[in-house]
Formats: sequence, structure tokens, C-alpha cells
Amino acid sequence: MRDRALVIIAALVGALLVWVIARLLVADPLMVERGNGDGTITIGPIEAIVATLIGGLLAWAALAALERFTRQASRIWLILAVVVLALTMLALGQAMGTETAIALSALHLAVGVVLIVGLLRTVTSQRA
Repeated sequence: MRDRALVIIAALVGALLVWVIARLLVADPLMVERGNGDGTITIGPIEAIVATLIGGLLAWAALAALERFTRQASRIWLILAVVVLALTMLALGQAMGTETAIALSALHLAVGVVLIVGLLRTVTSQRA
């Protein structure tokens, strides 16, 4: 459990680092359109932290559930995690501008890679 918590913390640090670099490189604030078309949302550090924390905890929960109910937890979870990451990348079409889309793609990839690689390394032979 401690190792998985450290993976979540690493993903949070990575998200903040990528967000800071993106803000230094992108002149405009990182903004996306609301899903209902009612205005925009600015992606600040709090939004990056909350999204990373929610995604990380859901990834952890999914892996723990799979470990409990199947012997192929790591394989199934890896496929699930990659599909979810790909779907979140598709949602970046709502970004306001090319620079923002690139910055948010980097943020998604950084967090996704840390969570996928990190959580997979916590699977033990007893669980898998």
C-alpha cells in the first residue's frame, strides 16, 4: 500500500512539474471548453492536482479489484489503463488552441506513464 501511495505522490509531483513548465512556455492560460458548451475552464495547479489524484486513486482501486478477482490482474489492468489514457487524450480536442492541447497532452502522458509504470511495479507474484 505504501508503494502505491508513493506512485500517486510521484504522479502528483509530475503533474505539477509539467503544469509549471507548460505555463512558462504557453503564453495563454491553459483553458478547455466546458462539456455543455457553457464557457471555459482554466486548468490551474489545483485542477491538475485534483484530476491526478482522482485518476490515480481510481487506477489504484481498479488494480486492487482486479488483483482480488483474477490471476491476470496486471495484464488486464495494463490494457485497461492504456485504453483509458487513450480516451482521455481524445478528449483534449476541447482545448482552446494548439499550444494548450500540446501542454495538456504532455500533462496527460506524464501522469499516465507514471501511474501505469509505477502501479504495475507494485503487483507482486502473490497477487498476480
